[in-house]
Amino acid sequence: MKNAKTNGGGQLTAENIRRITEKNPFAKLGDVIYELIENAVLSSAMGPGERINLSKLSEQLGVSTTPVRDALDRLCAKGIVVKKTSEHSKYASYFVFDISNDSISDLYDARKSIECISAAICAQRNWCVDMSQLDRIASDFKKKMDDYAERKVMEISSPSLSSLDRQFHKLIIYSTKNEYLIEMYSSLEKYLDYVSIRRGEFLKRERNFAVLYAISSQHFAIINAIRLGFPEMARSLMEKHIDFCSANIIRNRNLVLGKTQS
Repeated sequence: MKNAKTNGGGQLTAENIRRITEKNPFAKLGDVIYELIENAVLSSAMGPGERINLSKLSEQLGVSTTPVRDALDRLCAKGIVVKKTSEHSKYASYFVFDISNDSISDLYDARKSIECISAAICAQRNWCVDMSQLDRIASDFKKKMDDYAERKVMEISSPSLSSLDRQFHKLIIYSTKNEYLIEMYSSLEKYLDYVSIRRGEFLKRERNFAVLYAISSQHFAIINAIRLGFPEMARSLMEKHIDFCSANIIRNRNLVLGKTQS
C-alpha cells in the first residue's frame, strides 16, 4: 500500500493530514483519518480484499496506531473494512471489504425475495404508502441525472445518489409495516450500502447517461404500479429493476478491476 490516492486527489500521508488540519483547525484527527481511509477504499485506491497493514499505514500517516485502529474499527461497523482474528495471534487483521460477482448475484437475489413482495404489498395497500415522499425521492434522483447530463454540475456526489436510491427502496420496504421483511432487509443493509456506494463510483467514472436514466425511469414505473394498485406489475417491475442493477454493477466491477489490473 503505497501512498494510496483518494478521490479528492489527496493521499494517505502525514503531509495531507497536516494540510487538512491547517485548513480546518477544528477537525478531529480521528475523523480526518477515517475520511481519508474511507475515500481510499471507495475510490479503489485501496483495492477490494487488500490487507491493511496497521503499522505501515500509521507510519505513512505520521500518527500512532491508536487513531488508525479506531478509524478502521469505525469502518468495520460501516461494512467497508473487515476485521479478522486468528487463534494464532492476539492481534486482529484488517482487510478492505470485497464482494465477488457471485456474492453480488446472491445479494441481489436476496433483495428480490424481500423487495418484490414488498412492492406488491405496497400496491395492495397503497393507502398506507407515502406516495408524495416516493415521488419526491424519485424526482430528486432524476433532477441529479438531469444536472449531470446537462453538465450543470461537474460531478454528482455518488454518496448523495446512493442515499436517494437507498431511501427509495427502504421506504417501500418499511411501508409494508411487515416487521419480518424489515428485519431481513436490515440484515443486508451494510452490504447493500457498500455495493450502492461502489455502484455510484462506477457510474460516475463511466458517465453512462443511458444507465442513469434507465434506473430513474424504473423508479417512476414502480411508483406508478403502486399508485395504480397493481401488485403483480409492481412485483415484476421491481424484479426487473433489481436484475438490471445487479447486471450493471457486475459489469462495471469487471471493467474497474480490468483497468486496475492492466
